[in-house]
Amino acid sequence: MQALVIVPTRNRAAIARNAISSLTDNKDVGVLVSDNSTDGDAAILERFCAAAGVDYIRPPAPLAMAAHWDWALEQALRQPATHFSFLTDRMIFKPGELNTLLAIAARYPDKIICYMHDRIADHANPVRLEQAPWTGNIFEVQSALILSLVANSVMYDCSAPRMLNSIVPRSVLEEIKKTFGTVFSSIAPDWNFCFRSLATVQSVLFYDRACLVHYASDQSNGESQNRGLANSAHRDFIANLPQPLDHAAPLPHVHTVWNTIISEYFTVNAPGFPALDRGKYLQALAVGVGAIEDPDKRLAMKAMLEREGWAGELPRSVSPRSMSFPTTFEAIAYSIDHPRDPQENWPSSQPPTELKGSIPVEHPAPLPRAGALKWKITSALDRSLIAGPLRTMLERHLLWRL
Repeated sequence: MQALVIVPTRNRAAIARNAISSLTDNKDVGVLVSDNSTDGDAAILERFCAAAGVDYIRPPAPLAMAAHWDWALEQALRQPATHFSFLTDRMIFKPGELNTLLAIAARYPDKIICYMHDRIADHANPVRLEQAPWTGNIFEVQSALILSLVANSVMYDCSAPRMLNSIVPRSVLEEIKKTFGTVFSSIAPDWNFCFRSLATVQSVLFYDRACLVHYASDQSNGESQNRGLANSAHRDFIANLPQPLDHAAPLPHVHTVWNTIISEYFTVNAPGFPALDRGKYLQALAVGVGAIEDPDKRLAMKAMLEREGWAGELPRSVSPRSMSFPTTFEAIAYSIDHPRDPQENWPSSQPPTELKGSIPVEHPAPLPRAGALKWKITSALDRSLIAGPLRTMLERHLLWRL
């Protein structure tokens, strides 16, 4: 098999270089950077890609997010790869994990492979690292189960194939395009792809382990929407929408992340999609509204929910288990060097509660992590993000560990 990873980016050249650097040690994977930038950093990123030996493309004109993803994929499909993945500019692969994923994809070449990520919340101080529990097993998850979770406003999104957490066979992409006309569309391309793919395949494989680190939440459109505080990424996203945000959702004016997901669910609305449970939907929106930090916006959204029949107090936001760090760099280094202990050993371990009934396929033996601790994190993370003295300290630590 041949795999190609597409790195879509827009106005984030500094951190896009980190995403690219997490891929370039793997000679068996092609990398295609698609730069949708409107700022002056495009030339910097193009030079970086040339030096790294990575293919770099730009659309003829800046595009909305979904249109850009679809354009980039069309360019990628011209290459002879059998499998494709997206790595957003705010993500990096952990050392060795891409090799494991490719080995899984080689054993199951016709299946979508989904995987988890560790999340770094670095929009505030201290920086928090959230590491989800995991087993290291591969579970076969029926598409009908994931769709049922969505219809009941329950989501274990690590198992939902969103392309940015997936390796996808060319055959599946071609079938999606044949059915829907494009692979990506609408507002949120990751969730639009999720529901299109679940309408196309009977099941996906879920590798229950964090393969990615997701960071730079201060530059995230989604995190901005979740907090109700517009940052530059969210303002840019809204300004380029082809349709109003959440336009297909039952309550299109309650702007939460969950409502954007539900909007994509109704946009695809393929035969066999289960009906949305309205009561659970309203409660899930209330959870999102409760997380909005702007008090005026939070009260306005609450009033909209009450007019629709919801009643009660807005739920308080519950932070998942996390650890605090002074800097993003230290949180990334810890995530890579100290994965959270697995829950149980194969074959007794069960899937996450939300995926009850999913069948364990196998427990892959982890591939050697030779050189993992000396990975490009010691040199590739951009100086605009990482302080020089801290970099030196970590380099010494990693070399000592080796």
